[in-house]
Amino acid sequence: MADKKQYDSVLEMMKDIQPNSELNQELGELIDSRKLMTRLMSLRALAGLSQADVSRKMECTQSRISKLENGTDDDIKLGDMKAYAEAVRHELIVGFKPRGLSAADQVKGHFCMINQQLIELVELAAAQHDDEVTEEIASFLNSFTGNMFLMMQRLSQGLPPLEDGTSCYQFEVVENQIAGEEG
Repeated sequence: MADKKQYDSVLEMMKDIQPNSELNQELGELIDSRKLMTRLMSLRALAGLSQADVSRKMECTQSRISKLENGTDDDIKLGDMKAYAEAVRHELIVGFKPRGLSAADQVKGHFCMINQQLIELVELAAAQHDDEVTEEIASFLNSFTGNMFLMMQRLSQGLPPLEDGTSCYQFEVVENQIAGEEG
């Protein structure tokens, strides 16, 4: 018996069955127009909540939740998104980024935000004057550092070698030079 081909998405399967079809383009556009709605439904499912549960928390009807979940991303109002996020035990965070920002600059921006959060953790430990809190935060920082290092190692292994066969990636720590900080 031949192995059945596995697909990561319905769109990938459709492209394999009917390459270059107009239906694939329409399906792709539909999927793109519902990314936020799909994420909201995933959060609801992960929280183990039904549409009726969410409707009670949002103080509306279950049919309104169904209509919201079956709409497109452009249909939802910010207030509804915030209430839905709270109903599924999440916080809504909205961000803006300049158009045309390179992937590297986006990563630098995220790093700066992570750096700020880590500073807040350290400041929390300093303000608490509690050894248990300090030890927990230190443990987290050690774990975070190790995980970041492992992630960078794995990513660097995906880089193609140079023409002479050598790797161009070298892990180096530069003291007092964190993106977004004055040195």
